Amino acid sequence: MSGQRSHWNRGRIAAACVSASGAVVACGVLVSVSGCGSGDGRQARTSVSAADFAVDDPSRGEPPAGASAGEVPATRSVRGSDGRMGVTRTGPFAAREGVMDVVASPGEPTAVATATAAQAPVLIDAKVGDINGRAVFVSDFFSSMDARLRAEARTAKTRIDFAKVASREIARKLREIINDELLQAEARSSLSPEQRQGFRYWVQSLQADYVSRNYRSRTMAEQRLAEAQEATSLEEWTRKREERELIMLQLREQVLKNVHVPFREVEMNYNRRYEEFNPPERMQFRVISIPRGDTASIESARTDLDAGTDFAEVASRPFNLFRPSEGGLYIPPPVPAAGAGPDGVTAQRKYFEIPSLNEAAHRLTSGSWSGPIETGSTMSFLRLDVIREPSTSLYEAQVSIEQSLRSAKTEQLMVKYIDQLVKRASVDDIEEMGQRLLDASMERYWIAQRGT
Repeated sequence: MSGQRSHWNRGRIAAACVSASGAVVACGVLVSVSGCGSGDGRQARTSVSAADFAVDDPSRGEPPAGASAGEVPATRSVRGSDGRMGVTRTGPFAAREGVMDVVASPGEPTAVATATAAQAPVLIDAKVGDINGRAVFVSDFFSSMDARLRAEARTAKTRIDFAKVASREIARKLREIINDELLQAEARSSLSPEQRQGFRYWVQSLQADYVSRNYRSRTMAEQRLAEAQEATSLEEWTRKREERELIMLQLREQVLKNVHVPFREVEMNYNRRYEEFNPPERMQFRVISIPRGDTASIESARTDLDAGTDFAEVASRPFNLFRPSEGGLYIPPPVPAAGAGPDGVTAQRKYFEIPSLNEAAHRLTSGSWSGPIETGSTMSFLRLDVIREPSTSLYEAQVSIEQSLRSAKTEQLMVKYIDQLVKRASVDDIEEMGQRLLDASMERYWIAQRGT
């Protein structure tokens, strides 16, 4: 019984490898045919190739040489209405010829000596490491930054410049993957079976609601997801939503609920940043400088300024030798807070190197002007504008201060919590994974774009 089962199994293997036209399909298996023996494996075996099954004239359809006269023909060609030969039908005797005597053994197919590669070998994908049992592959990792790195490879001046950008992007993405994977795993393990089932039902209800909002059309919903580049299918969108909610659940339970920002910290932060919320007054001057010999222009400038013409407009005229394109604008260094007067002007401050112009600057108040002033070979007019930035009170600033403090504390606690998870989890060396990904990015983008 065992011998018959062995022959039967060998027959199944041979039948899977012999096509209807009589050709042998290798399929990565070495096939040999034995003679009519007892099946003990000691008889001689003959290797079979595709040429042994070839027919000189397929249209003849002659029976095999060993068939008796009373047997049904092995094959018969059917001629169609157009006179050409059609499908070849195989009879039962030819179909079973040699099937029971075929023995299959595993092994690599024999390579043809004359075969040549169509093109150079290309690395399709590679594994760079594992994060908590999840394999990290090159193609998946670079899918979200593929276009950005391709553009950077085209515009980067040197290989080092591209490597710096790629390293920064790889480190950020790798940290995100590690954080998300560990937080998801921790959240799943903390849920009870009932909670896990309820959570899954809630996520599925989100999918049903999304389809309902798209006229109950699954096709339209997936099309909208593809247009927004959120996902390629509803299943992918549901999986991403589930992962995101698990991450937020774990962050709320382990990080966010432990972040507290008392009002005292807000007040202390406001006092440390007092000048930021209450900026000091800024001073700026406008200067009109005219050659002493150009009396007409000097008189014209004085007349227009007395008539109330805007100082910046007069300072923009061609006769002005001091920055006419900027309206004669001059901004001195910031005025020290100590000793500043109501207009931000102090007697100790030196605004101009020319003594007469500097003295006139100290006598001015915000919005006033003076001139003409003798300044060597020129006559000058001077105006002072004091710019007062609006102040922000503690009451107005407390919301933004609290948000910034909360964000900083959340980041610190999250880094601390992730470090604890990394110590407990199974994560390959992060630096080694980063280096492998950097090497892959150089080959995938820089060498592909630049060739070296």
